[in-house]
Amino acid sequence: MNPTLLLHALVRLRSPSRVEKLYRIRRPWPFVETATVDLGRHLALALGLLPPPTARVGALAFLLARVLDAFEDLSVDHAGAIEHMEDALAFLRGESAEWLSPGDLTAYKESDRVERALVARLPLLRTALMTLPDAARDDILTTLERVAGGMGYALRERAEGRLPDLRSYADRVLGPAIAFTFRTLELDPPAEVRIHAVARLLQAANNLRDMAEDDVRSHRWYPGSVAAQRLRTELMAGACAPLAVGLLQPLGFPRWSGARGALALMATTSARALGRVAVGPPLRLLGHPLRLALGCMISPAVWGRLLTSLDEVVHQTLCRSFGLEGAHRSSIGRPQTTCEPTSPIHSILCLFEAEALSLPEGPLSQQPADCDAAQRLLLGDFLLAGTLDHVGTLDTERCVVLAEDVATSIAHAAAQGST
Repeated sequence: MNPTLLLHALVRLRSPSRVEKLYRIRRPWPFVETATVDLGRHLALALGLLPPPTARVGALAFLLARVLDAFEDLSVDHAGAIEHMEDALAFLRGESAEWLSPGDLTAYKESDRVERALVARLPLLRTALMTLPDAARDDILTTLERVAGGMGYALRERAEGRLPDLRSYADRVLGPAIAFTFRTLELDPPAEVRIHAVARLLQAANNLRDMAEDDVRSHRWYPGSVAAQRLRTELMAGACAPLAVGLLQPLGFPRWSGARGALALMATTSARALGRVAVGPPLRLLGHPLRLALGCMISPAVWGRLLTSLDEVVHQTLCRSFGLEGAHRSSIGRPQTTCEPTSPIHSILCLFEAEALSLPEGPLSQQPADCDAAQRLLLGDFLLAGTLDHVGTLDTERCVVLAEDVATSIAHAAAQGST
């Protein structure tokens, strides 16, 4: 445990960021701690439960990832963002001796201003990076390169006028970060499918939060129908939730474990964040994150109860957000489908199995006045799309025949005034 960082993070948890101070600090590690507390908030609390050397590696990796995030979100154009990432990585690898902070980063809110300060003080972050052991430094750089590659994919898609695939983006950007977290905590990395499930669930929560904010970036990154994008994002969350929660179950910890406490705190705050952006009143099945984290740190039994509670919270949040409050919890984990257990469509079908017959009837072109009914109508379309996505391994000819058959059926139903 790192009591100094823990206390610092707890005192500053609800306080405004100290952007001006970040420009005045001259020593690398005090800068890293101050920036992590101001930008990471609950992450800083979690790091405070870890040994100081581990916390330092985690904090520095987090801040450097946020530098890349600043280029992706705050740059004025997509090509410039990619160029800034490449320049930053070259500087961190020591391939260039001088860092010129880009002047085209536009800050929309407080966290953006902190990220812009990180970009300006990148030489200080590189100094901290050079003090780490070789293995830790190389692991951070390799992870950053993979994250930057995923961000570059999304930026190129947007430059072509396309919305990046949410699943692919999460796998490429958050996936490497999650795998890095397990290595840093010296835990056996889980199967890739579970890492991707967690990445997609966290990305869904992040996207839902951004779509809920009526700011410039929200309109910039989410063109088209906001309702359709939200539903598509929620479906991704629903597909990944069972696998994501299950990721934490088999981890082996010693009886006293700071890593278990840190994971408990981050899992709890992530679930609460998902609940805040979902439809309906907030759920209160979870206690205070820090209190739960301390309990999990010293007690495997508390950890087990937390996992059960997390599973229920995520399920209820998603069902409520879809307008499916009556969905039966037992439908998850006992599928009546032939899909592979690790496939996204398998999880979607399990989640909505109990409510499949309640989808509204009427022509597909109809726009029901009831919002919930409209949501469920769209849900049926996306379940169909997910099914088609699942059978994508079939040869092209069979897929074309299936798609044409579905299109013909829809056109006929619309002409007859029924589904």
